[in-house]
Amino acid sequence: KDEKYCRLPYSKKFLFPVKAMSKVVMGVFIEKIKTEYNAGKLVFPGKLNKISTKDAFNNFLFKVSQKEWVIFNQPPLNGSPKVLEYLSRYTHKVAMGNNRIKDYSNGKVTFEYKDYKDRNKKGVAQKKLMTLSENEFIRRYLLHVLPEGFRKLRYGGIFAPNKKRKSISIIR
Repeated sequence: KDEKYCRLPYSKKFLFPVKAMSKVVMGVFIEKIKTEYNAGKLVFPGKLNKISTKDAFNNFLFKVSQKEWVIFNQPPLNGSPKVLEYLSRYTHKVAMGNNRIKDYSNGKVTFEYKDYKDRNKKGVAQKKLMTLSENEFIRRYLLHVLPEGFRKLRYGGIFAPNKKRKSISIIR
């Protein structure tokens, strides 16, 4: 039997419906944070201590779930190969390939990076070298390692570059 492609009402604008995807992301996030809380892995320093009891924590999560969660979504790319190419850059990419590490000596690591603030006449980010102590290099590298069960697609929400500084201070 011939199956025909069915175009969904939102598919001209987005790969997935944004509102539905926002609710799924919220649900997964809340379930993961509940699991961490129940395992005793969360710490509530300073002003956050007021939500450390089970009732207060559940009340906090309920309030969080009542807010409208907004995620970034963009119109679909032209064809499935383009979609797969786009997603693969974020789901299967390591924090840094071996080819970017240029030197390791005397407890220092030198690696190549792109400076997006310094672009050539064609608008291409310039490649530069940075040297860090091995401890600082490892610290920065581990910032890219996600907790078990998480998949990196793109930073959004509280991790969006334009909101990160304010969000992190609120979270702390």
